[in-house]
Amino acid sequence: MKAFGPIVIGASGGSGTRVISEILIRSGVYLGQDLNKANDNLLFTYLFKRPGRFAKDLDSLDPMHKEIFAVHEKLLLGKTPSRVSEFKVILRAGWDHVYNFRRYNWKWILQRLLKIVRSKPLDPIIWGWKEPNTVFFLHGLRAYCPSAKFILVLRNGLDMAYSKNDQQLRYWSTYFQMDYNDLSPQNMFEYWYRLNKWAIVTGRNLFADDFLVVRHEDLCLRRDAAMQELFDFIGIDINKISSHVRELPQLPRSYGRYRKFDTKWIDSEVRRKLADLGYEVA
Repeated sequence: MKAFGPIVIGASGGSGTRVISEILIRSGVYLGQDLNKANDNLLFTYLFKRPGRFAKDLDSLDPMHKEIFAVHEKLLLGKTPSRVSEFKVILRAGWDHVYNFRRYNWKWILQRLLKIVRSKPLDPIIWGWKEPNTVFFLHGLRAYCPSAKFILVLRNGLDMAYSKNDQQLRYWSTYFQMDYNDLSPQNMFEYWYRLNKWAIVTGRNLFADDFLVVRHEDLCLRRDAAMQELFDFIGIDINKISSHVRELPQLPRSYGRYRKFDTKWIDSEVRRKLADLGYEVA
């Protein structure tokens, strides 16, 4: 059977992508050989998580993206690089991380390179990857692979406003004309809104029916309907999936955490933005 993919999962960091990836993996979807505890595909992190290297405009296609996506797919499926240009892509990423952006050290870089060398060639039936930062490369993904399916995971912006996962805001907020040093709940919320509003509009425009928004709360509180929609989108018969897999989504302890804080900043404009993405103040 011909391989089907990729199925790609992206989001604002801390939105609950881990449970989606766990569901896919346990349902037979291959998400790569170099994963961290959250099932993030570190090969994608290595090749793409370089905000300063790419175009500053998220709405334009950087010509580098298609080339890097091609290398990423080859390495993801365990195939050995064969062209000089492919080795240049791999080495340039390591150079950027260590010398230009200084977010990862040599030990981390060597771990990624060893994973590449030790990867085994695979021919999965359904494949893809999960890495929240993929959301910033929608244009490149669609241009390189028109058959790609993208899953955007959302979590209530009020809870996200109090998340300690501020890495994306620090790295990417300038794309949305925001101050990356401002980690206030108001700014965290605004980043959540601008990113996801942009992603939904752009994703639906580029991917049409190959773009799915999954609200983490729906997956936990309206599990049957949300899981059915997810498996229909993936193209897997949910009746062939064990009940254990279907019961994986559980509300995190941090659900509704915003209620523990001073929420006087939640005004009519915040409520409007919540409603725009399908949420309300409980």
